[in-house]
Amino acid sequence: MTFNIFDGSTVWNRSVMLGYILASSASVVGLALAVHSGVA
Repeated sequence: MTFNIFDGSTVWNRSVMLGYILASSASVVGLALAVHSGVA
């Protein structure tokens, strides 16, 4: 029972971490494109 809960928590944490990384990457790319457009 404890193992199942822990495993579910691990999957949830991985999902949150993955989402955070994707959001950060999207923000950086968006910012880079905005700056590039502004310069160009």
